[in-house]
Amino acid sequence: MPIAQVAKPVWNDTSITWVKVANATGYRMYFTVGDIITSEELEVGDIDTYDMSVTIQIVLAYYPGLALRMSIQGMGDIDGPYSEMSDAFAGGTPLPQVSQPSWAKKVISWKDVANAGSYTVRLYNAAGECLDTQVGILPGVQRYDYTDLIENYMPAGSYYATVQAMPEVT
Repeated sequence: MPIAQVAKPVWNDTSITWVKVANATGYRMYFTVGDIITSEELEVGDIDTYDMSVTIQIVLAYYPGLALRMSIQGMGDIDGPYSEMSDAFAGGTPLPQVSQPSWAKKVISWKDVANAGSYTVRLYNAAGECLDTQVGILPGVQRYDYTDLIENYMPAGSYYATVQAMPEVT
């Protein structure tokens, strides 16, 4: 039997929820980040809520400032069409910017900001190309050592880094 289109999914904190449709034996999800449509689809079984907290943390780390949207498809003998895209994920507490990080030799350091769950550090060359991204650096660490990477794997040149506070995702 054909499966009806799932209604537009909605966010409930860091979970995406939808209304089940008749005859569906399971559901398939895919998401977009900004204008990037992922080619990965995730089959999630016969459920109507899926915890996206880990995906959200990854998206925020690698694509800061881009909107995350979800679409759901009912699966069965003949899969239904994908739902309309959800509204953009808007959860999490806005965090203050990390003050200007400082360099000591090839170690970048910064001061923690209130309510940060972790930090993402990105290393750039003088041309502005991102060369390295480190995610999940815990509050209290307040530093990342690039000595080995710069001395052993990078060409001589100028480098700079950014530090982004990430929300705690539970």
